[in-house]
Amino acid sequence: MAFATIDVTKGITGSVPTANLPTIPVTKGGTNLTSGTTDQFLKFTGTTTLASAADNAGIYTVVRSGSASSGDSYLEFSNAFNSTYQNYMVDIKNFKPNTDGADMEIKLGQSDGTYSSIFNYGAYMIIFNGNLHHYGGTNSSKFTPTWSMDNGAWHNVKLWVFNPMSTTDGKKCYSFLSETKRYDQEYGGVYGGGMCGVAAALPKFKITVNTGNITECDVTIYGITNPGTV
Repeated sequence: MAFATIDVTKGITGSVPTANLPTIPVTKGGTNLTSGTTDQFLKFTGTTTLASAADNAGIYTVVRSGSASSGDSYLEFSNAFNSTYQNYMVDIKNFKPNTDGADMEIKLGQSDGTYSSIFNYGAYMIIFNGNLHHYGGTNSSKFTPTWSMDNGAWHNVKLWVFNPMSTTDGKKCYSFLSETKRYDQEYGGVYGGGMCGVAAALPKFKITVNTGNITECDVTIYGITNPGTV
């Protein structure tokens, strides 16, 4: 026999058990999914299906962060880089030396604590009045994203580190952009880069000055998501 028509606006209370709920297809306005993945979002993979995508966390993921306070001679991270990400961005903010003319020095080291003379780099400092300063080094113990700093100014650096965990000599490279002030001149910027000449992974990161100490400094290290390689 035929069922009577039910008026769903009247006389219906309670909730339908989850087991009795259907999976609603995309063509009917649903997701065609019964569950999802934490921190992922949905994207179309065709005309009738949806799938999870891992891009929701963004391109940059914080790996390490820390600060130096007045009187510290350096700030060091033992596991700044790892095999999760191929490339990294290091954000150095509010760096202030306590000595006029100090150079900021960056070192990348091996897991056993070895910091070798492996840095080959070049850089240009451009001061607003047109003064240009070229500097660099070969087989140096460090590279210098800004130098001859004014101890009354804050200095900020964006540093990109490529393949720090590679064991191939010359594949580990870096580039940097810096806002700075020379102690004997004025404000300007620095750009430069180079490579690391060693056949070993370099997970350690150290920032220091060549003379005096650090007054303050904030460092955040981000892993860069590389589609297809992570």
